[in-house]
Amino acid sequence: MLTSSAIPHEIADKASSRYVNGHTYLMIETKGAILTPAKVLSEASVPKKALFRNRGSLLNKQYNLFDKPEDLNEYYDANQPPFLLLTYGGSNHQLRFVRLGLPDIGVGRWIDQIDITQAPVLLKNPEEVRKDLHLTFTSTADELIRRGLENEREVDF
Repeated sequence: MLTSSAIPHEIADKASSRYVNGHTYLMIETKGAILTPAKVLSEASVPKKALFRNRGSLLNKQYNLFDKPEDLNEYYDANQPPFLLLTYGGSNHQLRFVRLGLPDIGVGRWIDQIDITQAPVLLKNPEEVRKDLHLTFTSTADELIRRGLENEREVDF
């Protein structure tokens, strides 16, 4: 979805292990933030400890847990963007929540977190996205759609 938006970004698959074929993690760098996704059990949960998350959370040292979330913009520095965690989860193979959070140093708790499950998505052009994904109907679906259109025409007359 991010690649189909007009938002400038860079997606990197970074290694957190010195071994070949070791653990890797996804990092998205965009203007104003560094994002890393993580699956969690509940909406308020913080992800399991990981060295790359602990290092990333050090970027948030200028933010204070005791300030009001509205005052966080005062500490924003474009040269040192905040490290954000995109957490998601659910049950029975169903996505229940997607949240964007600013973790405290050490990723032990949240400085602030918002629910973006129903947030609008910015796309350049839905038709371009469809072409990029190469979405097509199966021949059976095409046939059903064609028959449905023909039946509509017969009813209109």
